[in-house]
Amino acid sequence: MFTALLAVVALGAGAPNTLVDCPLTIAVEQKASALPSGWTAADEGLPHRLASVTFFDGPPKELASLVYDDTASAGKKWTGIWHFEPNPRGFWIACGYSGTSVVLSRRLPAEVKVCQVTYEKGEGEGPVGDIHKIDCR
Repeated sequence: MFTALLAVVALGAGAPNTLVDCPLTIAVEQKASALPSGWTAADEGLPHRLASVTFFDGPPKELASLVYDDTASAGKKWTGIWHFEPNPRGFWIACGYSGTSVVLSRRLPAEVKVCQVTYEKGEGEGPVGDIHKIDCR
C-alpha cells in the first residue's frame, strides 16, 4: 500500500484572469508500507494530472459537495457552471489527481460568484476525460 507524503504544486490549468485554479499536475512522494515478503516497491516518478474538480459548501472535510447549477455544451466540450451567493461558511474548491489519493483544496475568495469547469464531452451529453479549463470569477 502506498502512502502519500508530500504534494508539490507544478502548473496552473485555467484561464489567465481566473481568481482560483487547480494546478494541472502535482508531484507526490509515495512510500510503500507493509510489503508482502519478497516484493519491492518503486515510484515511477510520473506527475499526477488533474482528474477532478469538486466545489463544497464549507470545508471539504464536512462533505457538503455541490452539484452544478447549469451546463453548456459546444462541440466536444461540456461545461458545468456553479453560482455562489454570499455564505458565512464559505465555498471551497477541491482538486483531485490521477494515481494518488492526494486532494488539494482551498477556500474560494469571497468575490468569486461563478465557476465554470470545462471537460471533454463523451458520447452522450455529459463530461468524460480531461478537464480543459477552470474559470472562477
